[in-house]
Amino acid sequence: MKYKLLCRWAHHNITSETIENLGPEATFIFGKLEYNLEQAIQRNERLEQEDLFDQAVQDSRPSTSSPERDGTCLYVENRDLLP
Repeated sequence: MKYKLLCRWAHHNITSETIENLGPEATFIFGKLEYNLEQAIQRNERLEQEDLFDQAVQDSRPSTSSPERDGTCLYVENRDLLP
């Protein structure tokens, strides 16, 4: 029974115009899905490596104030301009 159903389904797929018209579109969509899957796998492999973020040493950030000039700004702000 299973063999008969599979043969009937295969014959229907071969002779059906809908499947024939859908074939190139389905191939294109499948190709896009396969490409996206490969890209996701490569991205996962790249990001999977140990990054040692928790062992990073925190560095001092740049500041706009100068310790030599009593903490004043290093640049001149023009507050008279309209936004």
